[in-house]
Amino acid sequence: MASMIQEIWARANAGSGGHSAGGHGGNNSTGGSSNGQMTEEELRAFRHWMSVMNGEMAKWYGLSLGAIIFLFIFFHVSRTFMHLQGRRGVMGRMAASPFRVFRKIALRKMPKFTSNGHFGLIAVYTGINIFFAVYKMGWGGKYGTSFISKRCGWLSLVNLALVFLLAMKNNPFTFITGYSHERLNVLHRWAGRFCWIQGSIHVILYIYSWTKSGSLLSRLRQGDPAYRAGLIAWIFFTVLFLSSFAFIRRRAYEWFYIVHIICALGAVAALGFHQPKTYGAALYLASAMWIFDRLVRLSRGFHYSKGTKATIYPLPGDCVKVVLNKTATFQPASHGFINIPSIKLFQSHPFTISSADSLEFIIRAQRGFTRKLYDRAVLNPGESLGCYFDGPYGNIPDYRRMNRLVLFAGGSGGSFSFAIATDIARNLSRCSVESIEFVWVIRERSHTKWFEKELEELQNCPIVNLRIFVTRKPSDLINTHPESPTNATAEDLQGSLPVQDSTDSGLTFDEKPGPSVANSTDLLTIPEKALELVIDTRVRQVNRIGSDRSLRRDIFEYGRPEMDMIVQDAIRNATQNDLVAVGACGPTELMRCARNAAASAITPNGPSISLHCEQFGWG
Repeated sequence: MASMIQEIWARANAGSGGHSAGGHGGNNSTGGSSNGQMTEEELRAFRHWMSVMNGEMAKWYGLSLGAIIFLFIFFHVSRTFMHLQGRRGVMGRMAASPFRVFRKIALRKMPKFTSNGHFGLIAVYTGINIFFAVYKMGWGGKYGTSFISKRCGWLSLVNLALVFLLAMKNNPFTFITGYSHERLNVLHRWAGRFCWIQGSIHVILYIYSWTKSGSLLSRLRQGDPAYRAGLIAWIFFTVLFLSSFAFIRRRAYEWFYIVHIICALGAVAALGFHQPKTYGAALYLASAMWIFDRLVRLSRGFHYSKGTKATIYPLPGDCVKVVLNKTATFQPASHGFINIPSIKLFQSHPFTISSADSLEFIIRAQRGFTRKLYDRAVLNPGESLGCYFDGPYGNIPDYRRMNRLVLFAGGSGGSFSFAIATDIARNLSRCSVESIEFVWVIRERSHTKWFEKELEELQNCPIVNLRIFVTRKPSDLINTHPESPTNATAEDLQGSLPVQDSTDSGLTFDEKPGPSVANSTDLLTIPEKALELVIDTRVRQVNRIGSDRSLRRDIFEYGRPEMDMIVQDAIRNATQNDLVAVGACGPTELMRCARNAAASAITPNGPSISLHCEQFGWG
């Protein structure tokens, strides 16, 4: 069979003219074997061989993706082993040394990528995509474009299944790799890119072949409906791809999400009409995964959201505190999705749970939903709104079994650190933690109101060294602490926080529903300009709330933290048996500094050091 195909392939490439052999089941015929043309029987045999070959490549490509998943499992297990190796004697420590060397390199930040390890993973994934796209490919000749087009179509299908699997909030990878859905999102995006690139090659080469033979318009108008369905699917994928750029996700997440769902469903439906026999199983699997995930989320959301109310309180620095009247079992620093229909009917947004034992959230106002939520809290502090909660999600390390802990947070990223630290402080007898180095970077001292109760609790905990770095000095305070050199800028650490007066005010907000300036009915009758004036006045009042007088002065420092030094001080005198964890949540530059500080502290003979970062934004 193989020798016959090779003979047919050589004779076909030697000929000239004729039609493409790569149609989707069309009746392309050459009518004879003269001048290098294929007979009908030879053409059918060639198509069958090409289909089998591309199917084999797709199968091996899928197995290669399985190998990448195995790498995730391997690194998860090795990280766990590193934590335990100190209790397994000399041999265990020797075996763990190579993993430490690898992590020292992999954890460091790389431009345009989260870390060197992140870059390595994407490089491997890119490499296998290129390899299987060109391996045993029939280049050149009359049927070369058809061969390439079909190969890319198969690979695009496999990547599409991976895209859907990684899009699930409740996916099996979380259980077998230790990485939660948001940490796997980077691979979801790269799989989507390759799915579109390979699909585009598939479409463009067919259009090129049909244009060259003069049959493009006739095929689209009167040909097999599968052609039109395939083109429609590609258009859906293209719109989805173009709407997924980072600057669009971050500036118009709501629109991005809506377009994402509509285009994904439209593309899958169109592909079902394009090649129902060939693609049917994969599309059914992808659809089943998506439906399963949605059903799980809906059932969980119904359980937590029946009768759930969200009480909202405005805080200084354009923040709003949201407290749900439901309890849930969750790991500290987990996150959940909140939908408040009276603010935005069909929008659900992820936020970190800021409390260790209750569903509370500290949310920075940006655009869209969060800005409307903050404005509502300013107008009606203490108002309770109907709420839909989906969660909790996240796979946070078990910090209770660590010996030493270093936590970095920037701004509202304190939700991550405060939840972990207060959980340990309240359960000291059940924890192995001996010390916590807690570093919080804020722009205004008044922002301590965000975590007022938690700060009081932590400053009185014997194992916590609490340090608050304020990057902007109050106008009435002379800075006697000169800023030290740093590897993080105030702009990066604080994002776009507005400059506000932080002097004390008599205005306070206790967490009880109080009189509102305007209820939901009044908002409809207030002129827009007048409403803006009311909001602006209340915002200024909120931002004049002073910092809590009960906090010790010695926990405040003006300037920015030197993270390398903080981590080195935290592990000083640590033994090889000690487990040290570094956790960070905040803007990009703070995360970069935390990664590099943790990587610098890793040594073959030092304590076991792990790192967990929670990135701001939509990813």
